[in-house]
Amino acid sequence: MTTGFISTVVIAIVIGFVFMLGMRKIIRKFTKGESDCCSTGGGCGGCSGQCSAKVKS
Repeated sequence: MTTGFISTVVIAIVIGFVFMLGMRKIIRKFTKGESDCCSTGGGCGGCSGQCSAKVKS
């Protein structure tokens, strides 16, 4: 095993972990049926009415 191989494996593991975190967030948003502006406090225009109907309390 060379240093290049070990560093490649470490980088691949880090990228895979970050990818899995991103996919987890996307899947959760999709299954809840809400957009990103709903979770950030209504930062995008006209989202508050739409979010209040979709977000489960």
